[in-house]
Amino acid sequence: METAEETSAKVSKRAARTHGQGPEEERTPPRAVIRHADWTVQPDHEPDAKPHTYAQECDLCGEGSTRSTDQEVGTLWILEHVRTNPSHHSYTQIVKRTFRTWMR
Repeated sequence: METAEETSAKVSKRAARTHGQGPEEERTPPRAVIRHADWTVQPDHEPDAKPHTYAQECDLCGEGSTRSTDQEVGTLWILEHVRTNPSHHSYTQIVKRTFRTWMR
C-alpha cells in the first residue's frame, strides 16, 4: 500500500507532464484524435473584415512608414526618405490582410 507522500509525488509528477513542465520525453502525448477535417483558407472579403493595410520599410536602415489603408502613404514616405538619405535605394512593402477559415 502506498503512503500519502508517495501518492502525492506521483500526482505531482503526472501534473507536471500534462502541463508541459519537465523534459520533453516526460510529457503525456494526446490520447486520441477525434476526427480529421479539411479546412479552406481564403482572403476575408466579408463586410466586417479589417481593411488591408500597407507600410514601406527601408532595407538599409530599417526605418519605415506608418501603416495605412492607402498605399500612397508609403510611396510618399519613400520619396521623403530617399531625399534625406540619397544612398538608400531598396525598400520592402509590408501588406497586412485578413483571412478566413472554415471546415468543408
